Amino acid sequence: MSTLSIVKFGDPILRKVVQPVAAVTPQLVALTDDMLQTMHKAHGVGLAANQVGLDMAIAVIGYRETVLRMFNPKIVERAGESVVYGEGCLSVPGVDGDVKRHAEVRAQWTDENGQQQDRHFSGHLARIVQHEVDHLNGIVIVNHLSMAARTLHRKTLDRLKADAAVAAKKAGR
Repeated sequence: MSTLSIVKFGDPILRKVVQPVAAVTPQLVALTDDMLQTMHKAHGVGLAANQVGLDMAIAVIGYRETVLRMFNPKIVERAGESVVYGEGCLSVPGVDGDVKRHAEVRAQWTDENGQQQDRHFSGHLARIVQHEVDHLNGIVIVNHLSMAARTLHRKTLDRLKADAAVAAKKAGR
C-alpha cells in the first residue's frame, strides 16, 4: 500500500463530474486500499478518487467500524429532515462550516467484489456518503457554505486555489 497525494481546492479535477468505472478490477481494489490508507493518515472519514487526482467514480469511507469501498456510488433517495452540522474536507484544509444535508439517504454502488449494493444510511454515515458522492459530481464543501463562511475563509481559499493551480499544472490537469 502507498499513500497518495490529496489534491486541494482550486484543482480543476475537484469540479469535474468523474467517469464511471467500467468494471471492478484487482488494480482498482488495490487503489481503494491506498485511498483508505491516505484517508486515515490525513485523519479523514471519507475520500473520493478525484481528491487524489483520479477521474474515476470511486469513494471510500472509514467511520468507526464501517469500511466501504464504493464504485459508481449514487444516492437514489434522500429522506428525513435536513440537518445542519459542521463539516470539513481533506481537499479544503483549514476551511470548515455548517453544511445542511439530509438526515437519511439510500445509496447504490458496486462493492469491491463486483456485487451491487443498496443500503440505507442515517446520521453521520449519511452525511459522509453525501459528502463523497458530492465530490464525484464535482461539488465541494465550499458550494454548501454560507456567504459569511466563505468570506471568513477567503484568504485560505485564495491561497489553496493558487497552490492548487501550480500543482495541477505540474500534474497536467
